[in-house]
Amino acid sequence: ETVGGEETLGELTQTFIGDTTRLLSDLGRDLEAGRTSEVRRHAHTLKSTAASFGASELSELCRRLEDLAREGSLDGGHLLLAEIEAAFVRARTELIPGSA
Repeated sequence: ETVGGEETLGELTQTFIGDTTRLLSDLGRDLEAGRTSEVRRHAHTLKSTAASFGASELSELCRRLEDLAREGSLDGGHLLLAEIEAAFVRARTELIPGSA
């Protein structure tokens, strides 16, 4: 039974990593294009998902980007995105050692 639980967690982790990689790509495109509502939506999704995996630094940075976009501004968004990407690499390494 435990092995099944670990496989499920591994699958969830892989899904999280794949989804986050895709969302970060979408976030970068939407940020570049100035699509504030899409940036807010993607940041919100990432914030919630990161929190559910215990990636609190990643979640907090996504919250900051979400708040920025909610205020209708993307000023500083590229710097935040760079921080988010770095936090994701750290979270991924913690979830799957050797994945850096």
